[in-house]
Amino acid sequence: MEALRPQDPLRIGAHALLARLGAGGMGQVYLGRSPGGRLVAIKVIRDEIADHPEALGRFRREVETVRAVRSAYTANLIEASLTAPPYWLATECVSGPTLGHAVRRRGPFPVATCRGVFAGLAPGTPGFAAPEVLMTNQVGPAADVFALGSTMAYAATGRAPFGGGQPAGIGYRVVHEDIDLDGVEPELAELIGRCVAKDPAARPSLTEVIAVAAGVFVAVRLMPGGNGSSGSPAASDTGSGRPSGKGSGPAADKGSGTPSGKVPTYIADNRVSLDSWALSKGPDGAYGVGQCRTFGGESDTPAEFQTSVTNASSESDPYVTDKAKIEFRFKYADIGGKKPDGAPYYVSVGVKSPDEIDPGTGKPFSKSISPMNKSVGYTSKPLDAYAHWKTGGYVTLTYPDDFENHPVRGSVEDSIPVSADPGDWTVVFYHVKSTPTDYASISCSGFRVK
Repeated sequence: MEALRPQDPLRIGAHALLARLGAGGMGQVYLGRSPGGRLVAIKVIRDEIADHPEALGRFRREVETVRAVRSAYTANLIEASLTAPPYWLATECVSGPTLGHAVRRRGPFPVATCRGVFAGLAPGTPGFAAPEVLMTNQVGPAADVFALGSTMAYAATGRAPFGGGQPAGIGYRVVHEDIDLDGVEPELAELIGRCVAKDPAARPSLTEVIAVAAGVFVAVRLMPGGNGSSGSPAASDTGSGRPSGKGSGPAADKGSGTPSGKVPTYIADNRVSLDSWALSKGPDGAYGVGQCRTFGGESDTPAEFQTSVTNASSESDPYVTDKAKIEFRFKYADIGGKKPDGAPYYVSVGVKSPDEIDPGTGKPFSKSISPMNKSVGYTSKPLDAYAHWKTGGYVTLTYPDDFENHPVRGSVEDSIPVSADPGDWTVVFYHVKSTPTDYASISCSGFRVK
């Protein structure tokens, strides 16, 4: 991420530009903020290629592809402008390093990690485009498998899969020479080798690749949610973008929602919660992006649960000064046309101040008395995440207006203003079932109060 340069525009469409994210062969990518306060990634076509029909046609196909691919695992298309220069598209911004940054910083990925993330491709990039793409522009699933294999070779070795240099030289090696797999664990090397076979017919299908990789990889799920359940499962660090999304199974999994019967009107603060959110120390911290450290969570969560936490008082300020707007939904919930068997799915949001609060004074306890906030925090009334199923809209809450604390014993406590405890606040999303104590975390986010 880089600061904007003097020649960069301040706005693209209705989106305010914040920083440079990177650049590619076709254009510049910016970090922006939508009118609603969410972070977006905006790709703008370079002026020098905007007049080339072939380049513009390629960009239009890219926009249509992004529009058509609707999944919990891809960035949603927010908006695009294809009628007149500057041509651009805006998608959800998902915080995280590129594969290149990760390899340069941490070195080659472990074998288990490569198997676990055996997905993704880099079409058209030298060293990743299949021989048939380079020779005859023949594209298809087999070419995707080749790009997948090249990507994982890079991840496993930290080296360009077919070496560096000029694109023509790399292309020659793609067509005529073997991929660089020196030092790669034999089983993983064998799988990658099959994926990058010169003959498209000799490559496995994507389904076969997944089956082979899954057969030797035991997944350790990194929950984007926090705790809420008892026990002490291993902690994990998860990124918190704005908005964020997750998915671990079909949204319509039968029985994944709230059991029939009366739904509680609150959740009880009856457990220790060690989940915490911290503002990123990297450049993206300037835009309100941070990471959650979570401990366990619900093991069977629905796909495509998406959250957003922004400043309710000022769309342009990444930090919360007065009130926080907290939203959640199931992404693309309207696609199915009817609610799945898992609906309704009730969610309560817990908001934790950085420090534990003395209910008598409404002020933080001394660090010597309580070094960290281990409470569930101030929670909202459980609401159905499928409430806006047909429109795909968000369920929206405002902190502190819609929140209070429900201790197991004693009276209900009002939420405190954010100004009472500046610092990093944690927001945990809980799936609520049949009683005030029957709930578990499914996602985590947060915000900084200055």
